[in-house]
Amino acid sequence: MPELAHGIILRLGNGAETEVFTAVAQIKDVAGPKISRDTKESTHHDSTDGWKEFSPGLKDGGEVTWKVNLIKATMDNMLAELATDEASNWQIIYPYTSSTGKRNVWSFSGILTGLEASEDTILESDLTVKVSGKPTFTEITWPET
Repeated sequence: MPELAHGIILRLGNGAETEVFTAVAQIKDVAGPKISRDTKESTHHDSTDGWKEFSPGLKDGGEVTWKVNLIKATMDNMLAELATDEASNWQIIYPYTSSTGKRNVWSFSGILTGLEASEDTILESDLTVKVSGKPTFTEITWPET
């Protein structure tokens, strides 16, 4: 049976030697990472029947995007993150999986590249993080010990 998405947690690391992660408040509509792989055309004169051939290229962790309710604490944290000149560690923690009682986590290094205020019926902000390097998908015991 599919798991419900309600209860996702997005956390940002502080970069310390023993890293501490803090939840981003009031997130919604999380998407990503959108992982892809480049291809390089490798067609040659001996290629069969005139079909192009391709070789695998570099992999790309893509982007993670989400909406948050526009609250001062979150905006202050994200503006501070935009001011940094290096990637930070992020985690997307999904709700419990019924089969294991644990939670699945995307962990990745990333750079906050976009912050856009918007309004529908409430004030929101769209945020974008560009994944840098290889993201990992693991399972953790929750709450962490």
